[in-house]
Amino acid sequence: MIEKQITAAWKRIAADAGDWLTVRTHSGIASAPPVWEALAKGQADPRDGHVIVLKEATA
Repeated sequence: MIEKQITAAWKRIAADAGDWLTVRTHSGIASAPPVWEALAKGQADPRDGHVIVLKEATA
């Protein structure tokens, strides 16, 4: 029961995320410390979602 409620809530959030969320992609482990520091200091824009790619996808 709770899983269905959580799933439904996430679907509602995701449907509207394009209006307020900007995905910021960073490459490599070296990009993690400055992103973490900005988040920890409260300097990051709350509208940004950070994704740190540690390894390139292989086909």
